Amino acid sequence: MKAPIKSYLSVTKKEWNGMVVVIILITLILAAPYVYQTFRKDNIINFNEFDKAVALLSKAKKVNPGSNSFQRCQTCKCGTVYF
Repeated sequence: MKAPIKSYLSVTKKEWNGMVVVIILITLILAAPYVYQTFRKDNIINFNEFDKAVALLSKAKKVNPGSNSFQRCQTCKCGTVYF
């Protein structure tokens, strides 16, 4: 009884090598994000320019809260148009 089951479940050398290669590839693919994170440096985001633009926008809205006319940015001459 053992011989037919053993021959049915046997693995040839090519199949074994193929399984080893597939397992190694799967392991490398699953480990890649963690390895990438250890070597990657995070970029430091500077919000100074964004904060200045927000302050400028809120200042312009306080000056003309209900105006429907166009107004150009006067503080930095950047050409921004406020509504």
